[in-house]
Amino acid sequence: KVEETILCRMLNVMAKRERERERERERERERERERERKRNYKRERERERERERERETNFPVHRTEPPPTRCFSRHIETTPSRSRCS
Repeated sequence: KVEETILCRMLNVMAKRERERERERERERERERERERKRNYKRERERERERERERETNFPVHRTEPPPTRCFSRHIETTPSRSRCS
């Protein structure tokens, strides 16, 4: 009877440790996903800056007025001064 109790306790302790390890692994996976999201974000920003530089090189902008913006909600061309997409 005493052996059974000891075995039970040992199994419970082992199971608890395993659950803790699993939680830690899950936290580590979440941290890795977060790092990956940040890397992707930075990469995308860098690509955007690169495209912007490319556009500036190919089509130098000499005007002070911003170009027309695309209004996807209504699918019409508007100039920023007139209205903003809502």
